[in-house]
Amino acid sequence: MAYMNDTEPTDLQELILRLVHSPDYQPVKPKVIAKQLGLPKERARDLRKAVKRLAREGKISYGEKHLIKRAKPATEAAAGTALVTEGATGTGAVRATSKADRSLVTGEFRRAA
Repeated sequence: MAYMNDTEPTDLQELILRLVHSPDYQPVKPKVIAKQLGLPKERARDLRKAVKRLAREGKISYGEKHLIKRAKPATEAAAGTALVTEGATGTGAVRATSKADRSLVTGEFRRAA
């Protein structure tokens, strides 16, 4: 897929979506997406903004180590919502939350000494 100099931000988002939803796509970091699209280094900031915007809209998602991947279907994402709580042992215990609680942020909890 080649980059065009007159690409608008929405067109850049469309290029990203086409790439991410292609059948042979493997999750990669934004820098690799920029290379695959043939973007010049000056457009790296535009790419990061477009990726963040798409993630906010739920069209793509971030995986482990900031890898860009396809968004989960809405039913799968809602079913997988969980809350991590700190127990007396100091480990993260996971308990399910209701689908109605949309104010939660999902992610990976890492405890450091």
